[in-house]
Amino acid sequence: MFRVIKKQGKIVEAYRLGEESRMIRHLMEEGKIIEKGSGIFEVFSQEAVHGSGEIAYTGDFIKVDASGMPYPNTGGFFLKNHRRLGQDRYEQIPSVLLAWRSDQPMCEEMEFLIREKELKIDTENPETYYTAPLWGTRLSASETAMILFYKIDRDADGHIRDIDFNFVQRDEFDKTYRILESFEKVRLPEEETETEMILTVGERNSLLIFAPERWKQFLENLKGLTDIPEKVRNDTLRFFMRSSFFAEVDADRCIEIPEKLLAYLKKEGKIQGIYLYRAKEAADGFSPAMSRLKEILYSCASYVVVGEKIK
Repeated sequence: MFRVIKKQGKIVEAYRLGEESRMIRHLMEEGKIIEKGSGIFEVFSQEAVHGSGEIAYTGDFIKVDASGMPYPNTGGFFLKNHRRLGQDRYEQIPSVLLAWRSDQPMCEEMEFLIREKELKIDTENPETYYTAPLWGTRLSASETAMILFYKIDRDADGHIRDIDFNFVQRDEFDKTYRILESFEKVRLPEEETETEMILTVGERNSLLIFAPERWKQFLENLKGLTDIPEKVRNDTLRFFMRSSFFAEVDADRCIEIPEKLLAYLKKEGKIQGIYLYRAKEAADGFSPAMSRLKEILYSCASYVVVGEKIK
């Protein structure tokens, strides 16, 4: 199981059924939404491949995915997880969810879905790998899709009583969600080929990860900072040397975070997970006017690890 969270600050457009909307009219003209009467609508999402659409109601919200297909959110769920910015524009409110992917080991939550929620897994058909009764019809999703667990209800003994879940196609998941790593490990991208990395402290309780050659380059660049006093330069060099740790990259491309660096990551408060940025992508977000030292740090570092704080 993964722990995932919606990307912070993501702005989406959504349209409420029953209210005047040019987008809703357009989707109806295309046959992607059919009004059935009595406040009931049939929504033909990307997963509605069995001839009938998902059932939604007046007051529910419609989003449009990357492929141009609509999909519904119940009104209560949508309003709880979004903040309105203006006409049809909303900011997503991040919350941590559990998710499962086909290459992960079977777990009790998935076994419950198969046993109690009529989830079918067809290993012979990757395009309709998952099928389950959802939103008043039968939906299917491909083998690369993620299963998102919106709510897992357990009794006093910890046994599962019910699960609220849905399929999210991989392209839509990648656009909307970020996978949170465990507190002890962080997974590097698939294309990473280094077998060891150097970790050290970064700005605002973040961590920096360097490939060995980039670490050497960082130290050389630091020594070459002749525009700052020699004592300050040497103290800075010693600080990073004392704060650095070597870590092996395991077969799953994961590296363990040493306890001292984990404590630094949690210095400003409790966190609910961590996630990884490429250093070049992260640099602008940490300081509006980077000093020369920060320029050297982020130009030489490979990745930045940031804690997701508990709100």
